[in-house]
Amino acid sequence: MNRPEISVVIPFYKEGALISEAIESVLMQTYQNFEIILVDNNSDSLTLNTAENYVKRYPERIKLFHETKQGITFSKNTGVINSKAPYIAFLDGDDLMKPDRLHKQYEILKNNDEIILVASNYDLLSYDSKSIIAKDISSPASEVQSFDRLIKIYLDLFVNTFSPAYLNTFGLFLPSTWLFRKDIFIASGLFNTKLNNGWDDYELLMRLFRFGEFFKISESLCFYRCESDTTRKLKNKSYSKYKRFLSVQIYVASLWDQFGFNSKNIKPLKKICSIWLQVFGIALIGYENGLKYGRQLLFKSILIDPYNFFAWKLYIKSFFPRFLHPKIFWFHEFNREPLNEINTNIVSSFLSLPIKYDL
Repeated sequence: MNRPEISVVIPFYKEGALISEAIESVLMQTYQNFEIILVDNNSDSLTLNTAENYVKRYPERIKLFHETKQGITFSKNTGVINSKAPYIAFLDGDDLMKPDRLHKQYEILKNNDEIILVASNYDLLSYDSKSIIAKDISSPASEVQSFDRLIKIYLDLFVNTFSPAYLNTFGLFLPSTWLFRKDIFIASGLFNTKLNNGWDDYELLMRLFRFGEFFKISESLCFYRCESDTTRKLKNKSYSKYKRFLSVQIYVASLWDQFGFNSKNIKPLKKICSIWLQVFGIALIGYENGLKYGRQLLFKSILIDPYNFFAWKLYIKSFFPRFLHPKIFWFHEFNREPLNEINTNIVSSFLSLPIKYDL
């Protein structure tokens, strides 16, 4: 096999038989000059055996690597470093490509030197693959209600560097839809492994954008699979609320490192802090014993950005009768799991200015 033009990096952990569907979706691409880089991240025997069988069937096209450090950032970095192609596509181990994905994205990237990353919309697929829950989704940021507002604030950090036309290409895209230039990915510094399993893709996109324009194809070229109850419980068990706090703390700290040197950026950085305080404040209110802590975070968001009327609205709503909270804060029911890891000290230090890398 000649040197491939595209390396498709697929990290896997405990996807089981679903890894087969992911690999098959790549093998059925209309564009065929690719290799598949599978990265085993301490997976279970079913998933690993399935991956190894594909390597045996397609030894020239599919390569398998092992990453012992647990986490998606380590796995993806390992996949990219061991790839042979100048262009990289990501695909999670349980997601699917539509047949024309690589062809359509490659044509854009190959013919436009100023573009460094091409993404697309995606469809939300049920866990059992039997139904499409939503079509043509453009954003992965489902937990941030004011997504367009967040994008605008991010762009404020670049407004003194790039033209309006350049800025209009920015977006926060689902990683399973990315096709990008390998040399730029490496030059940007790879995924930040301190952000393992939390906002690593957002942070990387902010660094990549310094090197070139983005482009999004406004059609779905990928299926993003919903979690099952079992996978959700495993995820929540391994990735606690405290770890989510720490990840976003590191994420925002990295933004301060990148942009805080310019006094003009302090205002948008504070607005970013305020939004994430709102996100986590609402999340904590969703716990039966989380009202006290959630309300504190909403109040902190006001202190950081006092003219944010949306933050004031959320804070006032926190004093409404408790039985109304699931409806007015957009969650279905109260989480009965106790917030044993969360305490007043953690809440008081979370996203406090200046931002530090730990709590």
